[in-house]
Amino acid sequence: IVEVVDGDHGRCVLQYRGSLMPIVTSLVGSLREDGSQPVLVFSEGDQTVGVAVDEILDIVEASLKFELTASSSGVVGTAVVRDKATEVVDISYHVSDVFQTWFTKRIAPSHRQTVLLVDDSPFFRTMVAPLLAAAGYEVTEAPSAELALKLKDEGRTFDVILSDIQMPGMGGYKFASAVKQDAQWCSTPVIGLAAETDGDDMGKFDALTRKFDRDGLLETVRGFIRSREQAA
Repeated sequence: IVEVVDGDHGRCVLQYRGSLMPIVTSLVGSLREDGSQPVLVFSEGDQTVGVAVDEILDIVEASLKFELTASSSGVVGTAVVRDKATEVVDISYHVSDVFQTWFTKRIAPSHRQTVLLVDDSPFFRTMVAPLLAAAGYEVTEAPSAELALKLKDEGRTFDVILSDIQMPGMGGYKFASAVKQDAQWCSTPVIGLAAETDGDDMGKFDALTRKFDRDGLLETVRGFIRSREQAA
């Protein structure tokens, strides 16, 4: 029997493997007062969070192809899973608040790396910004290359810049070129975000990654962060 108690900032937590694990209740509204409460556990390193759900019907490992984009926040889109149309929840969206208030207290604010996310798609920014925040980065969003360059003019600096390749107005390649020609930002790694990366011209980008490859995107960002830390 696991006892649910009031945790940090009034958050529900439970005892899990000798420590307290925060519980996200956004998918169910509130925890059950009677009976057992199904909880999905997500872990990365020593960071663990539980997501309360109504019921666990099955466990499926599958490669997803999204047929429909999301119509609301917190949902990635709709895919066919075992011949059934299935709405896929964006777990990173639901746990981002927990990671920011629960886990990042272990990291001194001065040690948090900053990422600038440049993309004209609100859908993509809504999907990726929480993912980066959950990984411990401080994220600034810019819906266009022009607005991103205004941040430069304001004196803002970042450890890594993520930029969509295809954008209205100033496209990603032209934006990356402008960054590399600027004395203030020229040493900042610029990662291009593309639907597909096979055969794409690197241009002024330091790396290219697929937009919807979350693991690859995070690993690319981590690689440049580690390189900058080692050079410092």
